[in-house]
Amino acid sequence: MERIESYPGTLCVCVNEEEPGSFSGEFYHRYSAEPVKFTNLLDMILIAEKIFDGEGAPMAFLAERSFKKKTVRKPSRRLGALNDTKEMIKHEGMKATFVVNVIFRQHASWQGKVSWVEGKKTSYFRSALELIKLMDSTMEESEPKELENLHQSQDMPCEK
Repeated sequence: MERIESYPGTLCVCVNEEEPGSFSGEFYHRYSAEPVKFTNLLDMILIAEKIFDGEGAPMAFLAERSFKKKTVRKPSRRLGALNDTKEMIKHEGMKATFVVNVIFRQHASWQGKVSWVEGKKTSYFRSALELIKLMDSTMEESEPKELENLHQSQDMPCEK
């Protein structure tokens, strides 16, 4: 991978299990030495959002909306991260590994950069949905050869 950038919103996402349209695994972040387990990508985003809110970084530009009244807590604003980014990204998932840099939290979503470690590809994302689509697209690229051949044979016109 190219140069390692360090942001308060850096996550190392290790995908350990994959089913059509759903991943599970664990992610590492700068404020804890322990991995955080997630059961699907929505779960990962919601847990990471709570961590970002708790740390106050990256700063959210909009107040959270909710149908239920919530107590507003101030971010802890630790003086420094517990994990060095270079150490954090050494972890690998069984199926895939991503380094997600959440740079901004604007318009009630995330903006930043995601790197697919195994594929050595990097792309910017403008929303959490776009991040999910980018991560999901890597699993499509790594389909078994038998499935690729099946898709190609279905695309061929019928002979008469």
